[in-house]
Amino acid sequence: MPPLGCVPMQRTLAGGSERKCVEKINNATMLYNDKLSKEIDSLKQILSNSRIVYLDVYNPILDVIANEQKYGNSKFQFVSWISLFYFSLFIFF
Repeated sequence: MPPLGCVPMQRTLAGGSERKCVEKINNATMLYNDKLSKEIDSLKQILSNSRIVYLDVYNPILDVIANEQKYGNSKFQFVSWISLFYFSLFIFF
């Protein structure tokens, strides 16, 4: 799951005047991702003939948000990354 504390709505409602990512929500998301990863590892042992894949979208998306200059900071590029962020939400829900 992506860093939900960085969703624009959360940043607006709870990110303060600087609209920072909400650490409490991101911590809960990391906890969820950790538990999910462990559960998937357990399922891999039980379902040995199945292919189960866990894809980390949290860290790459957070890196883009935290280091926007590294990836370019034009409005178009920002919108593209936000679109990727919402697309990743769509995949998991």
